[in-house]
Order: sequence, then structure tokens, then C-alpha cells
Amino acid sequence: MNNKADRNRAVARVVLVIVLASLGACQQEPAGPPAPTVAPAPVPAPAPAPAPAVVPVVPPQTPIAAVPEGQPAPAPVQPGAPPAAPPAQPTPPSPPAQPGAPVPAPDTKPGLGQLELPKGPITIGGVTLPGSGDPAAKPTTAGADTVRKFWSLVDAGKTALAVAMFSPAASPSLGSRAAWKKNLDSIEAVKIKILSKSPNPGLAAGSEQYMVVLDMTTKPSTDPSRPPEAGPEYGWENGANTRFMTLASQNGVWMIAAIATGP
Repeated sequence: MNNKADRNRAVARVVLVIVLASLGACQQEPAGPPAPTVAPAPVPAPAPAPAPAVVPVVPPQTPIAAVPEGQPAPAPVQPGAPPAAPPAQPTPPSPPAQPGAPVPAPDTKPGLGQLELPKGPITIGGVTLPGSGDPAAKPTTAGADTVRKFWSLVDAGKTALAVAMFSPAASPSLGSRAAWKKNLDSIEAVKIKILSKSPNPGLAAGSEQYMVVLDMTTKPSTDPSRPPEAGPEYGWENGANTRFMTLASQNGVWMIAAIATGP
């Protein structure tokens, strides 16, 4: 009897639980419409990889430097041409002298045209020439010896040394000395027959004049077109020739200042 009562009570409890659960479900809010189903987005196919870009090969060119204003631009370098030589670099300025540094001594060597003549007379080839001595010095030799020396050189064919005995006033340039040498080269032989001092009050101080009579032989003319009757080519005649020679003292040496046909 008790078992049956227990079974009934158990069934009642199960029924009560079911009823309570149904009541709770009825009190909840009604659910809304079902959510729409979202279709998944399509996955795009991967894009093909781009083809590699082709870079043209350009031959290297020499960069063109900036051109200063007023100067022409350099020509462009052609492909395959050899590289041009680099421009010459300017010489850098000398660094400034440091305080206390020794100052180099200036170059004291004389240049061309600044060479000093030796003091006193000089002798070249037996001819005495004035140096850079005292202009007021008097010659120590006789003027007649200078006349004899001059014509002995002409007779020996040493006309270059003879012309060296002319003073700057008588032969001031190389052209006039060359003309005198050509004149004396026309003489084949010459000897002094008479030599005497010629008084001439009009001479400058420190000058002397001599009359000389020469016995001369001349060379044939070098000009084939010159007729024989034209006379001596340079004023010299075969036989006697009288000349007046003026000497001037230069730094203590007698120099030939003039050769003329009269005093």
C-alpha cells in the first residue's frame, strides 16, 4: 500500500515540474522573424603577376660640367668615343709665408742686356776695347798706334775686329757695322805710306785727327752688272787713297769716330 502511494507521489511531482516549465515558456516574449541567411562573399581569383619591365640599356656618357658664362659649351661625347683628357688644373697659389719664416734672397743674377762690362779696357783678338771704366780717363796709348792697328787688321782680312774699333757714334747699329764690314771686305791689301797728326781746332775735347795716305789694292766688284767705268764700288781706288781719321777717347781707349776724305 505504501509503495503505491510513493509511486503516485513521484508521478505527481513529475507532472508538476512539467506544468511549471510550460508556464515559464508561455511568459517569454515571442521571437522575431528569423534572420536572413547571408551568403558568403565570393573570393576574387588572384590577379596574375605583372610582367617585368624592360629597361633600355643606355651607354654611359661623360657628365658635362657646368660651363662658365661667356664660354662655349663642350661638344657631347659620342658613344664609343675615347674619353677626353681632363682639363688642366690651375696652379694653386703659393701658401702665405709663415710668421718668422726666413725670406728667400732675390735672384741677383743679371739678365741679358744687364751684363756688366769689366772695369778698365778689355782686349779681344789683339784689339783694345773700352770697358766700364772712368769716362774721363785719358788713353795711355798714342792715337797713331790705333790708326796703324786698324789698317793692319784690314790688310790681314780681319775686318770684323777692325769694325769693332769703331765708336758707337761712327757705327751706332748692327746694320751700320755690317755695311762697314762689307766696305772693308772689298780691300785686297793696304799699306800706310804717310801718317801725320792733323791739327783741327774744331774737334771736341778728348778727340784727335790724323791724315793717312794708303797704298791700296781693291777686289773685283761682286756685282756682275756693274760696268768697269762706273768707278770704285765702295769709294776705294787702286793706288793712293787719302783719308782723315778722327779718334775719340772712350773710357781711356781710342776709338775710331769717323773716316772721311777731308778734315
